[in-house]
Amino acid sequence: MGQVTVPETPERTHTPARHRGCDPTQCWSKLHKSFALPIQIKRFCAEQRGSIIVQATLIIVVVMGMIGLVLDGGRLFMVHSDLQDLADAAALAGAAKLDGTAGARQRADAAARDLNNNVRWWNIPGPKILPGISGVQFYETLADLDANEPAEHDRTAKYIKVTTGSWQVAPTFLRAVGAISNGSTEASAVAESGTAMCVPVSMMLCNPNEPLRDSTGDTSNFTPVPGTMFVFSTNEDIGEFRPGVFSLVRSETQDNSDQAIAELVAEQYPGYCNTAGFTPVQGQKIYSTEIGINVRFDQPPSGSVAGLDETPAPVKINGYIPRNGGNFCDETALVSVTPAPYSGCATDHTISCALPRDRSFITVGGTQIGACSPCGADPADLQAYWSNHHPGTLPAAANTRYDIYQLEVSETQNAGSWLTEAVEPHAPQCASASTKLSVEFSASRRVVPVAIVDCLYWGVRRNARYVRINSYADFFVTEATPTSGVNRGNIYTEFIKTHRFDEGDSGLHSIVRLVR
Repeated sequence: MGQVTVPETPERTHTPARHRGCDPTQCWSKLHKSFALPIQIKRFCAEQRGSIIVQATLIIVVVMGMIGLVLDGGRLFMVHSDLQDLADAAALAGAAKLDGTAGARQRADAAARDLNNNVRWWNIPGPKILPGISGVQFYETLADLDANEPAEHDRTAKYIKVTTGSWQVAPTFLRAVGAISNGSTEASAVAESGTAMCVPVSMMLCNPNEPLRDSTGDTSNFTPVPGTMFVFSTNEDIGEFRPGVFSLVRSETQDNSDQAIAELVAEQYPGYCNTAGFTPVQGQKIYSTEIGINVRFDQPPSGSVAGLDETPAPVKINGYIPRNGGNFCDETALVSVTPAPYSGCATDHTISCALPRDRSFITVGGTQIGACSPCGADPADLQAYWSNHHPGTLPAAANTRYDIYQLEVSETQNAGSWLTEAVEPHAPQCASASTKLSVEFSASRRVVPVAIVDCLYWGVRRNARYVRINSYADFFVTEATPTSGVNRGNIYTEFIKTHRFDEGDSGLHSIVRLVR
């Protein structure tokens, strides 16, 4: 190459800093003039077009990655959301079957897995809940769940855990930026089973028909004929809760005092639902029973009992009148005038007869149950009661004591005409006027709910807590509870019907909820 000679100029010799701070174009122009550089280099140095390509390339890569993350991540989130919905729904469906009776866990497992057939997303083939105990497991408490100690019996299984399989989602948009592994997700849910009793249950009867072996716990064999009489005893010392044993019960939130039990027995509309379970009352509560039952027959307790529902029934015929024409409101002066044999009621209108009892009984565990010969009150005795109190003949549709009582309350078919009004007034005489205006002043005031329990299956003991109630029966109270004698504390009733879970009018509901 030829040697380039830089000419000496006055500017370069005397002012060397003159070119400092010039812009690139001026500098290159001067250098070009000074060094005689080619014109192509000058143009290349001054060119700015195309620089945005580098920035756009980088931005496009980032944007595509974000789009892929949103779309592929969204697909993964949707799969997880649907799996969680499945687990939640399956746990709730299974918990609804955990009633504690024999086979409850098997039924709950089947109900939970039945949702595998409800394909509503992604068309994923095959079962979505893991097989066996990996997919569905049962526990008595949440602490047992944390310790992975499954329930060993149907009656103790209160929680169900459902776990889905791990499902994968292959990347699509993210594959464009190098992602090759699939995303995976799974879900689980835990649900609790419980009950809500929205009727004022204060009594429990151990199912008299429960078998001594292989009991199922569901009281399904408690099927008495409507009209059958049951006489419950509260003055027996309960040594063992065997079939036929009767006991007062209270909720876990109520105390065991006599006053609290009297209030509970007298209660008609509690205004709340009990979800805490029940426990047998400790000790004999004969006086509490007398108060709670007899207020229905217009026999208020002596003195004030705070919180007691003193509402009487609209018809309180009981076959008791005061001695020597005394006061109906003095229960100590009342005596029974119902004759024996009962057929004497048919023609004597100078006496007032109580509703007839069954003519024969069998005793199961201390409870007297009317023997079916036929079941219920004898038709001749029902006719005798009708002839004692009302004109005409007994209506053909009145086959039970409760049927007659309903006619009397509604005052239909001659039941509103009383031949014995001067002997024993049918309407309440002693209760305050305010109690006769309440919603309890109706035919249902003489109907009491009694829990029916397979006591052997559930292992009920005197100090048992949280006794689960799967059914109860309505009983019509036929007469007041005796306050003296060998029958003191007895509750005389007639069976009406049995209620089970989630019937329209039962007030007994299964409650399930997600806890995890």
